[in-house]
Amino acid sequence: MSPAADFISRLLGVLKDPVSPESDHQLAKILESHGFAFAPRSVANLRLLAEIFPVDTLVAITIQSQSTSLPDMALNGLERIASIVPHDELRQVCSAKSRMGQLLNICGASPFLTNILCRDPSYFHDLFVEKRIDRLRQPGESLAALRRDAGDSLDYSSLLPLLRRFKYAEVLRIAARDLSGLAPLEEVTLELTQLAEAALHVAHDVARKSLVAEHGEPFIETPQGREPAELTVLGMGKFGGEELNFSSDIDIICLYSSDN
Repeated sequence: MSPAADFISRLLGVLKDPVSPESDHQLAKILESHGFAFAPRSVANLRLLAEIFPVDTLVAITIQSQSTSLPDMALNGLERIASIVPHDELRQVCSAKSRMGQLLNICGASPFLTNILCRDPSYFHDLFVEKRIDRLRQPGESLAALRRDAGDSLDYSSLLPLLRRFKYAEVLRIAARDLSGLAPLEEVTLELTQLAEAALHVAHDVARKSLVAEHGEPFIETPQGREPAELTVLGMGKFGGEELNFSSDIDIICLYSSDN
């Protein structure tokens, strides 16, 4: 019997046994022998996941987690997500090996992304059930989507919660595609840049509307008389070069059409 087949056989055997301190100890020893650094915690995660998944799926999850950056963190993240999302959706996603791998890659590589998935079950639904993880946004799509979410009546007090939620959803989608090998680096940096552009556009539009409502339209004095004042926002550095990464700030310069 090959080492992989032996591992599967031993896992199946102990997971089918009644839960007891002895079976937990055996399961921990099996996990430790195959690269799990925090086996007792992973055993606890598997016992909780056993309330959702059949034994065969638990074995597949355990094996797949070994391909992630941190197998223990992958199991822990999946168990956390299982406490948030509907179990039927989770079982549906994990029934496909490729989707299970994508989900465990997120859990095993990024606590930040796992925390996003745990914020609201709709993030999981959109990413995996609606299959947004497979979607590349074309230029202009991020701005169009954010403007649809904003609508015509968004005021400044509602702007920041909207931007935060949109950013979480988009960073999750872009990063999940990156971790799953679905997007090359150039595509990832371009999409992050488009996300920043969309946020700036909508922030500008809402802020301008609020200021105009309070102070009226801005004008400049010219030799030909009063004319509408214009504002241009320039992206500098990696932002201007469409090379933003996940930890980038955005450097901008605001230019006005006149100081009059």
